Amino acid sequence: SEPPAPMRARSWSAPARSSDGTVIEVADNGPGIPAEVASSLFRPFVSHGKEKGIGLGLTVVQTVMQQHGGRVEVVRSGPDGTTFRLTVPDGIPATELP
Repeated sequence: SEPPAPMRARSWSAPARSSDGTVIEVADNGPGIPAEVASSLFRPFVSHGKEKGIGLGLTVVQTVMQQHGGRVEVVRSGPDGTTFRLTVPDGIPATELP
């Protein structure tokens, strides 16, 4: 059988305004977030089903977003991929954005 296709960002939204700031959504084409890691997804060293990586990517993203008063969250996840929403609050100079 053929190896699975590499996971890639499938789409992203143009920045949109909300009452919380600027919102960007990023979707991938992966298999979704397994139930056994969903509650610990943003913790360090949590990884599942990947040959490479040590489970720090989402931890770093969340930390940077929180340090700037923003947030990252899972909007949806299923067998056709996962969508994350990043919210950056107003008032952060562009030079400070992650």
